[in-house]
Amino acid sequence: CLQSVWRNFGPRALYVGMVLNIFRETIFNSTYFAVYEGVKATLMHGKSRHELPAWVVILSGAACGATAWFCCFPTDVMYSNLQKATIMNNDTDLTAGRKKLNTVTYNQVLQQLLKQKGWSVFYQGLGTSVARSCIVAPSRFVAYEFTLRFLEEKMNKQ
Repeated sequence: CLQSVWRNFGPRALYVGMVLNIFRETIFNSTYFAVYEGVKATLMHGKSRHELPAWVVILSGAACGATAWFCCFPTDVMYSNLQKATIMNNDTDLTAGRKKLNTVTYNQVLQQLLKQKGWSVFYQGLGTSVARSCIVAPSRFVAYEFTLRFLEEKMNKQ
């Protein structure tokens, strides 16, 4: 697939929607880590990392995952639909030689989404993403916190 896209539309096709992707990742990651650290600090009441109970990590991870997805989901919808619209806007016969990539604008995608489904389109499927993130994010932070604790203990013994 990658070779076909590269051969037929050039490297530019690989970067369709990159600005939206960077925007989405910025929103997601800044929210993710800020909420995690904020909730963790609130629940810890100034205690050290060595006193950090697993339930605090799990609750903080679930809160950060759910909040981050809620904040970035509309941008994710726009990004996915921009890529889809660009593909649909181009000739699907990839055997006819290199073609000019016909891109679609953000505004065109926005207008099409609003026309077809209204503003609710930006949160369709959010529940699934939030539920998944309430499992995935805590597991990441449990691994992170306890690995960090293990490494700190190793370093202190030396």
